[in-house]
Amino acid sequence: MKPLWDVIVVGAGPGGCVLSTMLARCGRRVLLLDKDVPPRYHVGESLSLVACNLLDAIGAGGKVRAAGFVPKSGATFIWGPDPGPWSVYYGEPEGPPAAMQVRRDELDQILVRHAASSGVEVRQGCRVQEALFEAGRAVGVRYLGGDGEQQCAYAPWTVDASGQDALLARQLGLLEPHPRLRSTVVWSYWAGGGRLPGRDAGNALFIGQRDVCFWYVPLDDRTGLAGVGAVVLPSGPRLLDGGPERPERFYRDALSASAPLSRLLSGARQTEPVRSAPATAYRCSRLAGPGWVLTGDAACFVDPILTPGVELAASHGMLAACTLNTVLDAPALEAQALALYGHLYAQRYETFVQLCLNLYEKAEAGPQARAPEPSGNGQARPPAGGRARWSPGCREPSSRRFSAGTSRSAGRPRTAVARAWPWARRRGSPSSRGGSTSGSSGTAGPAGSARSSPGARSCGRPRRSRSPTSCSCHLTTRPATRPRGRASWCGAER
Repeated sequence: MKPLWDVIVVGAGPGGCVLSTMLARCGRRVLLLDKDVPPRYHVGESLSLVACNLLDAIGAGGKVRAAGFVPKSGATFIWGPDPGPWSVYYGEPEGPPAAMQVRRDELDQILVRHAASSGVEVRQGCRVQEALFEAGRAVGVRYLGGDGEQQCAYAPWTVDASGQDALLARQLGLLEPHPRLRSTVVWSYWAGGGRLPGRDAGNALFIGQRDVCFWYVPLDDRTGLAGVGAVVLPSGPRLLDGGPERPERFYRDALSASAPLSRLLSGARQTEPVRSAPATAYRCSRLAGPGWVLTGDAACFVDPILTPGVELAASHGMLAACTLNTVLDAPALEAQALALYGHLYAQRYETFVQLCLNLYEKAEAGPQARAPEPSGNGQARPPAGGRARWSPGCREPSSRRFSAGTSRSAGRPRTAVARAWPWARRRGSPSSRGGSTSGSSGTAGPAGSARSSPGARSCGRPRRSRSPTSCSCHLTTRPATRPRGRASWCGAER
């Protein structure tokens, strides 16, 4: 019997929703299964510029912005040997905020509703038990429906976007923890918290204090809601070994010992219980195989401080959608397309891992952070000129370091514009094009701004080309057998 679906997606987080929506807009039949019934709790609040561009690409950007999330211009750090605050900005130095701080339960609901309106069959409250295989190839899933009945669904392709549940990766034994990035996170939420002044008001504040690093993320301007958490590095105390009360006691003591956070939380009240969890970075030894693909946290997890989760999930969800759309039209390209997908995914994971290692190395070697100078309204104020620039002598993206100061060549403070992500300035990326593309269709690759009409259908014309064109629905394969590390796009506006 012919399968009812082209693709089954497990998990309705950002990665699963972006992938499902993109495929549905290309005319594919997509079933999206999620174990949770809204609202679904999830920590993680920051959207980068790349993530925002990807939401625009699937037509959900306007809906997300209309939700009233806190706009952010960048991120502010108190980190490393220099205890003075400095900021990294997205977009133009004097432009409007280019990204957002979001409440994840609301963001996920918006994306699920958008996927459903784009033609995706969404079934929530359905817990997938296992992926089904025949002759070594994934053919579907077995799941418990909302009524508790066991059901099966079949499709040529199954995508695991189940987050850190990593359903398929655990079933196949693919998880590989990172040997050095093994932290513990503890966090909660506060109402009535302060904000940084001026342009930095919507920024997240990150503080590196030897073996404990903090985040402070403003989430609601009306109530002053903020997410406040700590990452305890491997050299710090072992919070999960001393009973449930130890993380809460550590959390309160750590916040009290941080002068910047004490200022911002002066007069604030805690609104939720303290939560804790291990935060070990990991990736999977294989990211795709016959009939299956991993994406989002089901494929890899890096770090809670840099918050790359939504960006990686959305960008790789887009890349997975293009990969599957290509293979569904041209099955003979399956091996090449899956190899390219895994290669590009691993590249970005390793880039973030190197960035994390460099960042934590600075935190562990640096002095205790001092509080920013208070402004007239009692809010923290970064010192003049405390912006970011690259230290001289650093050539490779993985070895770049931040230091506070000014650019002598320009004679004025030098702002790092979206440079925390080394691929953001590459040819064809949204930040290098100001979030738009040339051509009549305005489309781009996995980190781009791919737009298509709601009734879009697959063009079915994979090409061999070295330059991006105007199609966002297919990967272009190259004559070479080894992936070159960059995807280009083929086809025409549908």
